[in-house]
Amino acid sequence: MLTKCLFCICIEHFYAAILVISIVQKTEVSNI
Repeated sequence: MLTKCLFCICIEHFYAAILVISIVQKTEVSNI
């Protein structure tokens, strides 16, 4: 059960990282 929770946390961090990267890319494109 603990490993499942850690797996969910990893997925959440991975999803958050993708969200941040996509936002940064959008701002970079708009700045250009």
